[in-house]
Order: sequence, then structure tokens, then C-alpha cells
Amino acid sequence: MNIKKIRRISLAVLASAVLAACGTSGTMVRANGTADELHWPNPVSTTFNKDRGTFPNWENLKQIRSGMSKDQLYDLIGRPQFDEGFRVREWDYLFHFNTPNQGTEGVTTCQFKVLFDNEKYARTFHWRAVDPVGAACPPPAPAPVTPPPQVIIREVIQTPARIRQ
Repeated sequence: MNIKKIRRISLAVLASAVLAACGTSGTMVRANGTADELHWPNPVSTTFNKDRGTFPNWENLKQIRSGMSKDQLYDLIGRPQFDEGFRVREWDYLFHFNTPNQGTEGVTTCQFKVLFDNEKYARTFHWRAVDPVGAACPPPAPAPVTPPPQVIIREVIQTPARIRQ
């Protein structure tokens, strides 16, 4: 083999290794979308909504199910806040929830991880408390606000028996 061919092969192998490293945050995802050990990105290293995360819609979170496509998840909860790389099989989010008397200034921060199978369908979902550590993630959904009952008052006016002209 000549030197040029060896260099090309070496360069191709190196490029493949670099791309493979870019495609994962360290979690080894199985073909069925599960993992033995999860690796979480640093919460301050978000790339979308820099260092902020988002406040998700509760109704959208309730709709997330195994077997959803990436497009369906994107429609429900938006794009992941972390730069996952190329052809990834996991998405990581940073979510905030209004939780009076808990967390920093009444806000609980959680990380949410979605693992995809080989066919790119969401299979497993994982939560991790960021602030406060050990908090319930996601926290219980807020109770629906019901308006006070309306009171209808009817006043009956009697007409006089005899009308004057």
C-alpha cells in the first residue's frame, strides 16, 4: 500500500471516530432505547435558550408516550436545550416548573431525557432534579383553577293591579 492510501484510510477512520463521539453525551443507548447508566449534561451548558431552559406546557407533557417520533415530541415540548450532536438517540431538556415555596424563587428545575430506539422512536423517559436537589420531577401538576360559582339574582317586580291613565 502506498502512503497516500494509508493516510486516506487513517483520515476516514479518524473522521468516523470523531463523528461517533459527537453523536452521544456518554449514555450508551441500546437498540431498544434503554440504557443501564444515564449521563446527564451540565445544566449550565444549554445551547438553546442559553442557560435558561423552558417552562413546559403541562397538557403537552401528559401526552408524551413511548413510540412517538422526534417530530411529535418536537411539536409537544420543543427542541432539546442541549447540543446532542449528529444522529443522536437521546434528547436532553432543561425544564422549569412554578412551585411556590420550593426551589429558587418558587421555581423547581428538572432535566428530562428521552432515549430513542434504532428506528428513532422514543422509548424511555427519565427525570432528574436540578434545583432543589432531590425534588420531585416533574412536580405535581398544579390544581386547575376553577372560577367561583356565579350567583344569579332575579328580582321580580310586580305590576300594580290597576294602571292609572
